[in-house]
Amino acid sequence: MKSLGRFDEAVKDFTSAIDLDPVYVRAYIERGRVHLLTGDSGEALRDVDAALDIDPGSAEALEFRATIYRGMGRLDDALADANTSIELVPRAGTYHTRGLIYRDLGEEERARADFTYACGMGMSEACDALTEGD
Repeated sequence: MKSLGRFDEAVKDFTSAIDLDPVYVRAYIERGRVHLLTGDSGEALRDVDAALDIDPGSAEALEFRATIYRGMGRLDDALADANTSIELVPRAGTYHTRGLIYRDLGEEERARADFTYACGMGMSEACDALTEGD
């Protein structure tokens, strides 16, 4: 994803969208992504939790929260969210995220299996992950 670096404006825009529609899950997720890009994992987590309060079955929000948890070193929580997200909607990005979590946990075989699956679904980052560390 390319960033123009206009993070303050983006936060204001997503906040305005939330003010207009307080149950607009996508706005919470995207505002959380901006917070994560600026290094504020706490705000990112608050936004994704708000999204999940509105829609507990949002596979996208669960995948994003897994990414946040991984960055915070909360690998068990990250793995639980990635697993739930995959159960809801098996997406390449989530398999890639789970592969990264498995790699962090030292479970290389499981990581490789998830990267292979995501690569087969066309995710180039997962294909690249297969060759890292070789």
